[in-house]
Amino acid sequence: MNKFDEFFEEDIREEIKKQKGEKKMNNGFNVNVDGREVRFYRVNNDIYGNPRYLVHYLDLGLKEYENLTEFGLKKYRGKDFGGGLVFSSYSLEQEINHQFRKLKKAGKIREELK
Repeated sequence: MNKFDEFFEEDIREEIKKQKGEKKMNNGFNVNVDGREVRFYRVNNDIYGNPRYLVHYLDLGLKEYENLTEFGLKKYRGKDFGGGLVFSSYSLEQEINHQFRKLKKAGKIREELK
């Protein structure tokens, strides 16, 4: 390996480290959902520019990890967060509380949280 190849290889390693660092999930923030604090994470906007948020299904108290499109929640398919549900909202606390009440009514919430 010549000096040019060594330099080029080092540049590639640094670039990969930068890209991996950019993909880390932010620390998130807590929102009051039905009297409990639940941690949410902000993810990239959807294709129409609407803000999207991510929450773990166990944090919401759901019985199982499933697509809940009728409640506005979809499975998050990104590799950096397992068990996540993603949804769009401009008013996070109001929207998630509304959807949580609908989930309760439909029987999707674990018994100990009802």
